Amino acid sequence: MNGYICTKACTLGGVAYNKGDAIPFEAVLPSRERALIKQGYISHATVETATETPAGTQNEPPAPQNIIVPITTKDGVLELNMAPEDIVAAITTMQLSAEEAAKTVGAIDKEETLILIDVLDTRKTVKTAIREKVEAMKGGTEDESQGDA
Repeated sequence: MNGYICTKACTLGGVAYNKGDAIPFEAVLPSRERALIKQGYISHATVETATETPAGTQNEPPAPQNIIVPITTKDGVLELNMAPEDIVAAITTMQLSAEEAAKTVGAIDKEETLILIDVLDTRKTVKTAIREKVEAMKGGTEDESQGDA
């Protein structure tokens, strides 16, 4: 095992990785490895494949195209790797009336955009629409069984 494979866009040590990118073992802090795997950002590289790259590009990081948006959570900082147009979509949605924003949320398919709106928009109507959209994206399964006290 020589590292990891990026399964969901993320930034590690200031380097942005996209889905399918190889991540060197040293780029993942041992204390964060388990959480990153559990959250679906990385997986262990199982087979080392040799790929030919043009001379001089082997160790160069990919050109940054996305913007990293840090979101503080109770578990630490979640870094959303977002395209500029997705940030604009989130901001545009938050400027709509609650009812219009709830309708617009139903058409958003990017999890990062939904997370950003959920964190910044405090309106109950919008939060409910986001929760319903996330459930629909997961196939309608409800994991909210907390039981009765």
